[in-house]
Amino acid sequence: MLKLHFQSFIGPQVVSIASGDSFDLLSALKDPQIQLIYQHKNIDNDAEAGLHFSLKPEYLVKSNKIREFFLFNDGVVVFWGLDQRSQILRLLRKYINNPYDSKLVEEEIESMSFLITNEDETCIKNDRFLINIQKHETEFNSSKSILERYAFSHGMATSVKIAIWESQLSERAEILAITTKALSEGYIPWKRKEVLKLIGYFSDLRHSINLNCDLLSTDFYWENEHLENFYDQAIKHFMVRKRMRLLNNRLDYCEDLVKLIDGMLAHRHASTLEWMIIILIVIEVIFDILHFFENSFYEKLLKRIDSSDRYDK
Repeated sequence: MLKLHFQSFIGPQVVSIASGDSFDLLSALKDPQIQLIYQHKNIDNDAEAGLHFSLKPEYLVKSNKIREFFLFNDGVVVFWGLDQRSQILRLLRKYINNPYDSKLVEEEIESMSFLITNEDETCIKNDRFLINIQKHETEFNSSKSILERYAFSHGMATSVKIAIWESQLSERAEILAITTKALSEGYIPWKRKEVLKLIGYFSDLRHSINLNCDLLSTDFYWENEHLENFYDQAIKHFMVRKRMRLLNNRLDYCEDLVKLIDGMLAHRHASTLEWMIIILIVIEVIFDILHFFENSFYEKLLKRIDSSDRYDK
């Protein structure tokens, strides 16, 4: 598995956490405990792209600090400058569909520092997000500034989601490694049902990766071209496209191997049926032969009895 570590300068952090397959965004939006402390904005009109939550002014110790998180439909939360991550995740837990194992979630957390600057353009530089907010009228609370951070968060959220898939695939690939060793020794250690389960698992994973993940969609940037540069920077920094190619290549290999084993098992099953049919035919022939000799024996016996009766007369 290709795992990225970005460790960072001391300072406020951007932390990306994948909690499950997806979030129920509309239900999370109505949570009274979240509404009490955080104010929200939709990233787009129908909240499909994600939700933005920031601390209400009365809870901010310093008004010039970024304290927010982005909630993505595909089960990922990206925190900016927030230390209350555990509390927020506890509140969000009930809105997760198919939550991941806690150990997996902790292992695949990604983080990178960010710096508010007046000099450089907003960009990624030296493993750090540089956020220039001077060009925005209301500084970091302006919609333009929030959307820039959303674009960075989108790329980082995609990266942590891929890390989850890489880990899930690696776990199954270990089973395949044991299987290939068994094949080299001349036997298949699986039953047909286990093979079918693996075929289903890999097909489901491929569907999730290529067809059922909104994070991989760039439709949002068709109408927001000014944000595409920030998204592309994050995608390149976290090597998302390269990792996606490697992930799909590994999936191809795993699927091909499992299908090969399935073919072997199917052939073995067919051969077993053929041998059973041959054995049944042989048994039937043996019974026919026995029946033939039995009939011949009785015919001869009857003839002898008949001949004996005639002789006596």
